[in-house]
Amino acid sequence: MARIRFGVRNMRSKVYPIGYFTIRNEEVESYSLEYDKLDLWNWNKSLNVTVPQIEKRVNYFHIMFIPIFSTSVDWTTRKTDGKIYFSNKKCKDKIITKIGKKRFGHWYFNLIPFTALLAFIFFLSESLLVPTIKKSYNRYEKKAEFEEYLENLEVSIGEKYNRNTETLKTLNPGHFIEFQYLGIYGNNKEALLPYSLYARVNSINKDRITLDFLPDQIDQMNLPYNSLLRLFKKENIEQKHSSIDSISMLIPKNIEEVQKLRKNHTKNIVNNIQAN
Repeated sequence: MARIRFGVRNMRSKVYPIGYFTIRNEEVESYSLEYDKLDLWNWNKSLNVTVPQIEKRVNYFHIMFIPIFSTSVDWTTRKTDGKIYFSNKKCKDKIITKIGKKRFGHWYFNLIPFTALLAFIFFLSESLLVPTIKKSYNRYEKKAEFEEYLENLEVSIGEKYNRNTETLKTLNPGHFIEFQYLGIYGNNKEALLPYSLYARVNSINKDRITLDFLPDQIDQMNLPYNSLLRLFKKENIEQKHSSIDSISMLIPKNIEEVQKLRKNHTKNIVNNIQAN
């Protein structure tokens, strides 16, 4: 089984002529310690150079010689004997004055951590951010749809109020009254459920009205007159008494009145009054 090698090693990342830092030959050749961070696999331990040069060397953690991340930067000098030395204080001061104190190597020495970070961000965005954005968008879309519904509902309620109040003034036996159920549509407290309870005017005595009701609510609104005739012929009728004023109070002008009726525990509002 192959042995997994890991640890810290270094690599030359850039070479500068000494003139770049205004370093003189005598400053380079003055006493400095020999560089001792090279390992068996550093191929450039000794090179023939005719003039001294400054070498930037990057220390990095590796697994099987693959750089994982940089740990530090060393400024070294390669003298005319071909060997590498730590830059002495005079040379290093001039290097730092020119370039600044850089602690880490080039970006490609940290490619794997950057890649891991990007992968984590991508995973985070896919698992958390994207669903959150989608949820917010869906909420916004539903809110826009609901606002449009309310706008249309406001217009519809106003039109029905004008029509139904006029018809109520000439109410006669045989007229059909559709009561819409004031249930809550999902979480939208202003919405109206599409369930209706239908009644037929049996008789009118001054303000008193006798109404014949179908026994159950129907999940169809605005049923045509002929359909209602057929239903009232075959269904059992439940008779109740009411008044013109009571029915008038169940015809809202706007959504605010619908909400007031609901708060007063009113179960139905008048949706439509049909004449024959």
